Amino acid sequence: MNGSKSPNNPWHEYTRMSDIPQRIQLFNVGGPEVLEHRITLHAGATKQVGDFEARIAFDIGGVFNGLEAWYGTPEMIARNEPPILKPVKGNNRFVFVIELGARYVFEGELK
Repeated sequence: MNGSKSPNNPWHEYTRMSDIPQRIQLFNVGGPEVLEHRITLHAGATKQVGDFEARIAFDIGGVFNGLEAWYGTPEMIARNEPPILKPVKGNNRFVFVIELGARYVFEGELK
């Protein structure tokens, strides 16, 4: 787990351990923290004809509480730190990806 999914000070936004909220849970069961969730289905097919291979695949699903850039506290902005990604409640979106591919296998000896 990385970034905002980390259970302890994920983006190093706290400078002292005492600043970290006490209720940080691994899977956020009943917790007040907002986490990004993704669900996707991946399917694909490949067809080979002789030395030629064609492939098609797709992903379909959704992202719930998706990540958005957060520019931090005034102190972080003053230090010119780059923005970090944080989940935003209600930032939901549909995901659809299609992949097309082809490959030709050369048989023989290279000289």
